[in-house]
This record gives sequence, structure tokens and C-alpha cells, in this order.
Amino acid sequence: MVNAVNSQLINLLERNRDDALVSICLEQIANANEVRFSADGVLPLEQVIDIYSTRAKINADLRGGSIKGYDRLLPALAGADVSSVKLQSFELLDRHLVAFTDESVSRLFGVLNCPKKKAAWFNPETGYD
Repeated sequence: MVNAVNSQLINLLERNRDDALVSICLEQIANANEVRFSADGVLPLEQVIDIYSTRAKINADLRGGSIKGYDRLLPALAGADVSSVKLQSFELLDRHLVAFTDESVSRLFGVLNCPKKKAAWFNPETGYD
């Protein structure tokens, strides 16, 4: 298994395993044959709130709430006492996972669990395998 999830993030997720969605994400990572790293980055808190508030509305209106995790993420971000948020995105065969932490990866704000349209690897240049 290729595991692109760094140990610091896995440890943070383990410490937050009491959250049902985090527990599900950990199980999905553990059971995946392969985990591919998609991207990580740091954005200003206000920008993350703006972007993901809009995405939450789109998820609710157009996708019927298929992406799980907005219910915890948005209130956590609204109450955050940080200036920026680190996003770490991982691709599994059938879904994408996005973890939102502080820059030092010591505080978890939330996780989004995003099902893919089909169980296949995505290549940005050629589309799905």
C-alpha cells in the first residue's frame, strides 16, 4: 500500500477518532490499497471560510449533501483563533479526503469525505483512468 498520509496527520486524526467522520476516514485510509497525495497548502482563514461556506451550499443544494463533514468544519473554522488553515487532500480509489488543520498540524478543524463519480484514479491531464 502506498500511504501518502504523513504520520503527523494520522496521529492528529487518531486523537480525534471520537468524531464519527474522522473514525470513518481513518478506516478508509487503513483499508485502502493505495492512498495518493493530491495537494496541500496553507490559506488565510477568511478565504477558507468563504470558499468552503460556498461549497457547503453547493453540496447541500446540488449534491444532496453527498460530501460529509461540513457540519463540523464550518463552525470550527468560524471559532478558530488562527490566521491561516492548512489543507491536506488525499485521493483514494473511490473518494477524496480533505483534512483542515492549523499550520503545525496540531489542531484539527474538520475533515471532508468526498465520494468520487466513479471508483477510478483521476489524472488531471487525461481524466479518469
